[in-house]
Amino acid sequence: MAIIGGVTFDLIIADEDAKLNVNQVYHMSGRRRTESAVGELVGPIARRSIRLLPATRPMTNELLEDTPDSGAESAPEGEAEPGMADIPRAFRSWGEVFDLSALSANFGNDAALPNVTADLTCWGGGGLNLRRASDASIQAVAATVLSDAGAGRLVSRYRESPTMSRGILIQQEANTETQRLRLRRMLGETSTHFSLWIDASAVARRSKRTFSVMRKTDDGIIINERFAF
Repeated sequence: MAIIGGVTFDLIIADEDAKLNVNQVYHMSGRRRTESAVGELVGPIARRSIRLLPATRPMTNELLEDTPDSGAESAPEGEAEPGMADIPRAFRSWGEVFDLSALSANFGNDAALPNVTADLTCWGGGGLNLRRASDASIQAVAATVLSDAGAGRLVSRYRESPTMSRGILIQQEANTETQRLRLRRMLGETSTHFSLWIDASAVARRSKRTFSVMRKTDDGIIINERFAF
């Protein structure tokens, strides 16, 4: 927090790859599981404001066609699985995930969005970074592939051995090759996408908020997107 010229600035800097990627979950698991995963992370009050308005259909079948059983090789350890960087962004802003007016009304103020989305992103690069993600985010992502109990075991095993590689963790917890493929595409170990919330407020004035995201395109070009609330 900083105060400049009577205006208070609150800043939130975040790693977008350490959050559940709503676009990735949608394309890998479909709309119902996406809504369920988002609801688990935002809690009962914000859950009432979820309103998914995807700009495209999920690509679940296309992304799972290239299974290990078909002879395809998985990506080297630590790298993203092929195809995830190419998925279209079904959700391009928070207004396509939540009814923002209802969200503000449910919480009684218009400052809820930064807190509600602390474990969610529409701008991540693909796999959730295990090294930096919260237990809740890891469990929510894993539960779109495994049972709730299986997702809980995955989180517990990882916390018991935090130096364990993604590949070994997945091999131990997934029962089928299809589950392993899905988890390899949904879990990662690196971050390349970051964000900044800025809340500017002053006495007797309405607060102004901006949300900026730095993301890398498929061609390696850095792009900054900015939203005002």
